[in-house]
Amino acid sequence: MCIILDVTWHRAASPYHDEWKRAGEECVSLLLDILGDAAHDIQHVGSTAVPGLHAKPIIDIAVGVDSFDRIMLLRPVLEEHGLIFRGEDVPEQLLFVIGSDDIRTHHIHVVRWKDKAWNDYITFRDKLRGNPILANCEEI
Repeated sequence: MCIILDVTWHRAASPYHDEWKRAGEECVSLLLDILGDAAHDIQHVGSTAVPGLHAKPIIDIAVGVDSFDRIMLLRPVLEEHGLIFRGEDVPEQLLFVIGSDDIRTHHIHVVRWKDKAWNDYITFRDKLRGNPILANCEEI
């Protein structure tokens, strides 16, 4: 099971919490165990993956795959671990969440490995990590 975050954080952006890194690492580890070679790579992305950045406390995870079909075969196992399938939230992406409709703690974005969406998630995170001025702009 992934770390469930303090739900009181969910109404607005809050200062960075070390717990976000641990929650991301634990979720990535769980997904690696479940998905195995069905995933090329799994990364903690988004604002909570940037130390020091204010963010809404929702852990975003990107899962890079060749086949959505292989992931869907594993859907029952994912659901056994508390992940809820929300469908194709945007074209060519599958969304799994942890939490309720009112309070979500994790968004797991399943995207095609090395396609635009994958590259955008990784680039966004890495640019914010590497540029404090840009990261400060993201907080506005």
